[in-house]
Amino acid sequence: MSIFRFTPSAAVNACKIALLVLLEVKRRFYSNTIYYILRRNLSVRVQVPLPRISLSLRELRADDIPALINIHERILTIPELWERVRILNMINSGIQTPYVAVTVKDEPCHLAWLIDSRSNEKIQSFFKGAVKPLSTHELLFEFVFTLEKYRGLGIQVWRSLKFAEKGAAMGAKWALGYIKKTNETSLKNAQKNEFKPYMIRFDRWRLFCRKTEYRLLEQDQTDPCVKVRVAKKVASAFN
Repeated sequence: MSIFRFTPSAAVNACKIALLVLLEVKRRFYSNTIYYILRRNLSVRVQVPLPRISLSLRELRADDIPALINIHERILTIPELWERVRILNMINSGIQTPYVAVTVKDEPCHLAWLIDSRSNEKIQSFFKGAVKPLSTHELLFEFVFTLEKYRGLGIQVWRSLKFAEKGAAMGAKWALGYIKKTNETSLKNAQKNEFKPYMIRFDRWRLFCRKTEYRLLEQDQTDPCVKVRVAKKVASAFN
């Protein structure tokens, strides 16, 4: 099944993708972006509510990709298209392992990567220093995406718990996640799964050159609310 088919919606979306390219050029010319790096101790068990639909988790298959990208059925917003461009780039990177949450009809509705240190070389090649290499005891939860019609059903929190269970079974101690400061939904979902602010990443783009800086948060601030306040204070100094 082809990822791209011509429809009126696809034509409009293709024009918007061209606009995305211009916006990306602008971002790389001059911008400041902040990411929180959150960490979860995989030995800590967490109780989370079940999603509001029946789901199972499996590895991504090639025939899942058209259903996830799907720019043919309706006109998408710029953020929706940007998510799909990022997904395709990540799939093409070869970084392992992408998983999908699927409905009882085996239809994919949610995508995320569970990454271990075996992918460090590809991580550095793809992210170009924006993601730190993983130790043998660390896992990375990355590129989380839920199809629009399935959002608000508790899928992300459930999938994160499944990843934590898989990670613990693999012998990992820590799970990491990079979340943009403005992505409040993902930050709230991460905290439901006991992810706590650990570091802050600052990206500065100037004339198409990126400078990335990391700042470690104080480890004695065990209260996640305190750490969030500290993270926001540090981040405000960057703006």
